[in-house]
Amino acid sequence: MSKQSTSVKQSILQVGQTRLETVIRDGWFLGLGRISVQGVELRSGQVPMRPRITTPDGICYHAFRLDDVRTERNATILVTTAFGRQEMFGQYRDEYDSILAWPAADDGACEDVVEWRLVPETLTLDDVTYEGFSYAIRFRSAKRSIHQMLMTATWELGGRATGNTLLYQGQVNPPVYVCRKNTDFTTACWRQLGQVGKPDNYSFQFSSRYSPLQCFDFQYGPSGSLLGYWPDLVDVHSLVQKNKREDVVFVLDKCLTPLSRKAAFPRKCILWASPTEGGVQQHTMHDRWLAALEFTQDRARASHAIQRPYILPDTSLMYRTSLSDKGKLVMWIAGKPHEPKDALDAWAKHFSTLADAGVRRVF
Repeated sequence: MSKQSTSVKQSILQVGQTRLETVIRDGWFLGLGRISVQGVELRSGQVPMRPRITTPDGICYHAFRLDDVRTERNATILVTTAFGRQEMFGQYRDEYDSILAWPAADDGACEDVVEWRLVPETLTLDDVTYEGFSYAIRFRSAKRSIHQMLMTATWELGGRATGNTLLYQGQVNPPVYVCRKNTDFTTACWRQLGQVGKPDNYSFQFSSRYSPLQCFDFQYGPSGSLLGYWPDLVDVHSLVQKNKREDVVFVLDKCLTPLSRKAAFPRKCILWASPTEGGVQQHTMHDRWLAALEFTQDRARASHAIQRPYILPDTSLMYRTSLSDKGKLVMWIAGKPHEPKDALDAWAKHFSTLADAGVRRVF
């Protein structure tokens, strides 16, 4: 693509090694469809990848028109007009936690600008080279402000979920899930397992990426491994879900930013690495996941100058209690009886031996 603005007639964009399909129907830009790197599909395109943007006072941008595709240095920029209209409910709540309604005779039709910034990306972790791209969304308006954006996307190596394995370290979800069409997976927290799927059974649906849910996406399969992460710290809450009888994996990322008429959301990198010469092996893919975990957590810690924690070898001194013939408490430490008042001294006698063995903490 030349560095000059071009008329939007093509359906395929080339961003470095990544091919991205734009989905335009009846003149409306629905989002991105199939995406591939070096011929390997990263998503099926069944569900267009697109942002959902709303304002706190109830305007929802329901349609987009792709007006221009231009390049700036190594970035490909999709310039779209976002068409909004007033809906009945927004994001504000009254003091009784009821969502405010915004009734109006006028539908509040409006137009603003949403830009996609697509950039080639590479990353090497433990001698494994990843290739792909990053996307970042920017919003501009003369009158309206936003503070959040929900990116709706699905990611499935090889163009389908079946056969791929998801690795997600989370508070409430299985850490390893092998995708099969007739099974499901979610990172949402259910109150009761017997009530899965019922709206009133959610404890929470979206999880913070830096607490209950790992701060990156990772899946692997016959086509290699797929990594999604944010190079910069971002306030993002996500839901990862595969539904029964569907062959896609939803990754919904709700990104938050200070309320602004010019909102810029940090870029997210989507990267692919080929399988090893010996094919896909579980232990090598788990090693890739661990390298991604350490890399992304280090970036998050660096944003606040936090040192990486290290493991202290520790142990406990086994003990048991009993009652003597006179009914007094006896502390048995390392197989020997002691009165309770002598317990600390009895434990202390073993500290030097434990220290010589490398133990640094006793509990």
